[in-house]
Amino acid sequence: MERAGIRRAACSHARDLRASCRKQTVTATDREVVSIWEIPNFVAPAGLARYINSGDKPVDQRLDMRWNPGSSLRLQICITLAGEPPENGAHTFATHVLTPETELSTHYFYAASRTYMLGDANETEANRERNRHAFEDEDKPMIEAVQERMRGSDLFELGATMLGTDAAAIRVRRLLADLIKEEEAGSIMQHAHE
Repeated sequence: MERAGIRRAACSHARDLRASCRKQTVTATDREVVSIWEIPNFVAPAGLARYINSGDKPVDQRLDMRWNPGSSLRLQICITLAGEPPENGAHTFATHVLTPETELSTHYFYAASRTYMLGDANETEANRERNRHAFEDEDKPMIEAVQERMRGSDLFELGATMLGTDAAAIRVRRLLADLIKEEEAGSIMQHAHE
């Protein structure tokens, strides 16, 4: 029963990613991981379509997430009429900053802005509530359940099944592990020369 609850939480964003028609591209350097989701040519649900007044016309959506160490993320979401350039679309910009407190707790700060429906207090409050719901009611219970099951173990040592949609998160974990090793090696070298 508990497992089903975790599954529902894990899949709660799936309806927002139009799973059947998306394409992901992941690139990485030694200081950044970029994940771009492109969701072309679909009829947006009314709540999304109203941002660009698309009605029943097909739209394109692009989600561009960039991670930089120590744990800052920048998300840009763009929706346009199908085939239109991004500058003609509605954009949401979000910043996420994670600051570890202890080995098992982290402070998570986020903020968002938009280029559509500016000055609309109701839309601002609706966005605020959507963000709160996604982070507190969907993501937080899932993350807490995963943490409880992992009990401090390293993900790669658990033999977890990795999905194609995990590509960016896997690259982030590997890059962060490499950076920690480099930092520790530098610290060891510094102490050896003292």
